[in-house]
Amino acid sequence: NRVDILSTSSPAAPDTQVSFEVKSFEKPNTSENIKRWCEADPSHSINDIAILLRTFSSSVAIELELLQKKIPYRMSGGRTLFNHPEIGSLIAAMRIAKDSLESQSEKDRYKHASAFLRYPAKGLDSGEISEIVKLIARNPRGASNVIRVRSTGDQLKSYVRRALSDKADLWEWLTLLSDQSASEIINIFMDKSGIQQHILTTEMKAEKQQEVSELFESFKQYIEIALEERQNMDLNQVLGHLDDLESASMDSSTNDIESVLITSTHRSKGLEWPLVIIPELWQGSFPFIPREKAKAPNFEDERRLFYVAMTRAQRHLVLISPADKNLNVHLSQGRGDTPEWIGKSRTTASQFLYESSLYLGQQMPSYISDKKVPEDHYAIMPPTMKRYFKKASENLG
Repeated sequence: NRVDILSTSSPAAPDTQVSFEVKSFEKPNTSENIKRWCEADPSHSINDIAILLRTFSSSVAIELELLQKKIPYRMSGGRTLFNHPEIGSLIAAMRIAKDSLESQSEKDRYKHASAFLRYPAKGLDSGEISEIVKLIARNPRGASNVIRVRSTGDQLKSYVRRALSDKADLWEWLTLLSDQSASEIINIFMDKSGIQQHILTTEMKAEKQQEVSELFESFKQYIEIALEERQNMDLNQVLGHLDDLESASMDSSTNDIESVLITSTHRSKGLEWPLVIIPELWQGSFPFIPREKAKAPNFEDERRLFYVAMTRAQRHLVLISPADKNLNVHLSQGRGDTPEWIGKSRTTASQFLYESSLYLGQQMPSYISDKKVPEDHYAIMPPTMKRYFKKASENLG
């Protein structure tokens, strides 16, 4: 039911630059764009910048990058990285595998043992968990026995006894993995703790299920690719690195310093910023595509949401996608359609980028000022772009 009209800005509106970049572990796009913005003009501030996400699970990679580069940020509407119970459980698993928490302070033993027991909790009572954690914090070497003894309590329901017994087994199993890599420990922990099944049975909405799954996947990918493959870190080095990032995260949360805003596209409606960065533009993330084939994505709603995200930028919009060689060919041909073959994949750029005619659009200002488009370019222009060129040229007189 949308009216077919061309959107034109006021003559007083500032020019908006659009940049398209390819995500790379070697090239930290987000932090580089923030740095360039702040260095370009003395009047520019880090407070000018917003990073807009389709779902907050996409924040993991962004936060890790900003923390490494010591760029302060604030989160609006979602948890910061180290406040996710899911991430806490993975770090706890690695800590237990290293030395059963023996090298940790009593305070940190309490934190990690609690994270281990609370996610997935599987029906465990919060009070029961607290009592067990107090005992573990005093004597981590006997942690699995403490948990197992508590699992034999006659007053406990059968499913609680079973959950505690499973946790005791898992703790024992983790202590045998000290010579494994961090990513291997994470994979084993996720498999034996039944995290994926827990997500499917406790999260009612498909979008939330996928968001939690993506949270785990992003963190695992960072550990495996950025730290182990590219920096050859062992378990101790990975844990030390994560400690440094967590300390930086606590420093970043201080309210009295300038910082980059990370928020969702939904929460950005009605707001604007000089620089807007939209990362993680892969097919399945934005547009969001449910895992269940029975639940078809609503591409029109997703397209409108993408429009909202793009139009939050006042001076500069940065779009970041995975390295997709097909997209470059598609845009170079001036096409603005969605390929029939496109499917959900972290390595495939969002269909909204395929539909964007971005390369032609970047040349449009010179076409309009010259009131002329090269014949070969005009021939491949989408109909809407031809209409826009004609209207804009007429407005120039």
